[in-house]
Amino acid sequence: MDKTEENIFLQYEALRNSLKEIVFDQNQAIDEIVDAIIHMAYKPVDSPPRAIFTFLGPPAVGKTFLARTLTSFLADYSSIKQFDMEQYADPESAILLLGQKVSADGALDGDLTGFIRNHPKAIIVFDAIEKADNQLQLSLLNLLTSDAADSGIDCSQLIVIFTSNLGSSIYQDKEYLSTFKDNKIRAQALVMDALSKERKAVYDMVQFAIAPKLLAAMARNFIILFNKLSLDTMVRIGGQSLRTYSDHFAEKSKIELEYREFDHIVTLLTLSFTPQINVKRLKQKLPDIFLGRITGFIRDNKTYPDRVVCKLSKPVEVFFKKICRQSETLLQDLFKKNETVELVWSQTMRGKTLYCTIRQAKRKRLPPVKDIVRQFEPIIEFSSLGFKDIAGNKSTKKNLKQIVTILKEPGLIRKFEIPMPKGMLLYGPAGVGKTMLGKAVAKEAGRPYVYVSRSDLFDPHYIRKAFLKAREFAPSIVFLDGIDVKGLIEGVYTSMPDDQLTLELDSLSDDPVDSVFV
Repeated sequence: MDKTEENIFLQYEALRNSLKEIVFDQNQAIDEIVDAIIHMAYKPVDSPPRAIFTFLGPPAVGKTFLARTLTSFLADYSSIKQFDMEQYADPESAILLLGQKVSADGALDGDLTGFIRNHPKAIIVFDAIEKADNQLQLSLLNLLTSDAADSGIDCSQLIVIFTSNLGSSIYQDKEYLSTFKDNKIRAQALVMDALSKERKAVYDMVQFAIAPKLLAAMARNFIILFNKLSLDTMVRIGGQSLRTYSDHFAEKSKIELEYREFDHIVTLLTLSFTPQINVKRLKQKLPDIFLGRITGFIRDNKTYPDRVVCKLSKPVEVFFKKICRQSETLLQDLFKKNETVELVWSQTMRGKTLYCTIRQAKRKRLPPVKDIVRQFEPIIEFSSLGFKDIAGNKSTKKNLKQIVTILKEPGLIRKFEIPMPKGMLLYGPAGVGKTMLGKAVAKEAGRPYVYVSRSDLFDPHYIRKAFLKAREFAPSIVFLDGIDVKGLIEGVYTSMPDDQLTLELDSLSDDPVDSVFV
């Protein structure tokens, strides 16, 4: 290896290390990106663009941030353009992005084509590509992969990055999480398969979320998988934000700030954003929780402290030690149970020092968010109705309590080396409480449930989405209410189709941790 080649590899190793210092908890993704850039540097350009990357993973884990960060370290690619594809969901929006022909000899550039003409060597980020109109997706692919002689636009030196948050359920799947660490090719295949089954509603039609031709092009190029952020990383991000804002606050207000057990305080503040933490919101809002209390105290009491101390009460310290014993699974547990950590504060002035104390901390279940448009997105629900709330049905409740016991204590059936039961049928005349008893089973078993009824039972896509949602929150329940209902399918009065349901039932896990009970 000559000196030039050695310097190139050292340069890319420096890039790798620099990215890992800025982008947290995505070392594997960074390694794959840098390896791909090395490969790209030695590969001749045989067809445009220079490279196509697809960044896949849960929302708010650094996909767009990492794409934008690359321009700071790639000297040849200092120009970047990011397009939020949600703005191009309408079929007519193609003109805004790609422009239009105005005569036989000329064309009026759009936002994308105009940028490429002025910056032929740049990074183009298409954020949330699944939200773009499908015909626009194909037009984009055609433009980016065509020779300049055919399209009139030279895309040969572009680095194109597509990002997507699709496939949320796969990122919770136990098999995927295990495969992600050990076999990236298999993990990529699982995600791409999940993406191929995703659909979206466009007016009164259901379409592929990503046009199959574009998805195939993504699969042939560089797929970069991002993992969920750990609690430690969330705390690190929140802590950096709090320190930055606190230093600025202290400088401007001339108030000295002191944090006792800073890491513990930041952890509890971070957990107060659960069950679904958005990193951008965490960075912006976490400092406000504490600093806002200071400004509020000064406003209400007309008292200006010289010093502010933030601390934990003894009961909260005990709570913190208890809850952090399960730090590896805590975020997932709060997410599945739709719980948050609720903090209660007290403020006391002693002399010129204001003490802001987290006096109480407890886990609290949040009410489910009702989705107005339920047709295309099953929601997870939590029952507040138990057996004691339902009159009569004594013998039925006695049998159901035995099932609940098995669901709550799977060790009982492990003794007999039999698989976890996958479901039951509640049968009887109308109006005797079957639906109420089904919801009571969910409450008594401590499981969330997805409720499917009426016309949704006739939609195979909705059935699939219901089971995907249930797997995301497993152990859980899918409640199919009134499976004997009849309806019109293509003009024929018929029973509920069972192909998709049979497929879902056959694929249910025997593992109690991933159990979905129907």
